[in-house]
Amino acid sequence: MPNQRGYEVKSIGQFLFKLQMYMRYGYLYYYSRSIPEHKSATEVDRKLVLLYDVTFNRAIRKSRREKGVRNVIYIRYKNQFVLLATKGTNPEFDRLTYGCFEDEPFLFMHYTVGTKQQKPNVQLSHRFYSILREKAVRIALNDYLKVEKFLREISPYSYRGITEQRWKLYKLINIKRKKSGLSR
Repeated sequence: MPNQRGYEVKSIGQFLFKLQMYMRYGYLYYYSRSIPEHKSATEVDRKLVLLYDVTFNRAIRKSRREKGVRNVIYIRYKNQFVLLATKGTNPEFDRLTYGCFEDEPFLFMHYTVGTKQQKPNVQLSHRFYSILREKAVRIALNDYLKVEKFLREISPYSYRGITEQRWKLYKLINIKRKKSGLSR
């Protein structure tokens, strides 16, 4: 089955965007796994779409929602996939041990996707942010251009959570530079 409905995304940015977009429409439950190297990703796509009855038809999704049936969406980046689901019941999805973005943020690469004040929130993972924070403290007293380059290269994405984390690093570096008498 070709990627006619957008199951497969080509970049981390597209993957994160789709996750937070579907969260806005009530897809708050997730199940994620990696496809083993020896399996065909397109064959896995086909099986999962059929098993979980994934559809992009609005009328069908609306009808299911009104009946209390859980809608499921499938997204894949390389060999990593995630099933997103709404509230309701779906016998196949209900068998899985799934997470909820509101209770337990989803970790993907160096990013976490969860909710903040009941809105989708994408930010750097706690572990990755801690590493960046330590590096920021170490390089704060370096040449201003090196510090500026470090801050620009934190992440190519400008989600609110990432922007807030970047701003905290700016403030941390500026405090350190001010105490040393350097320009901020």
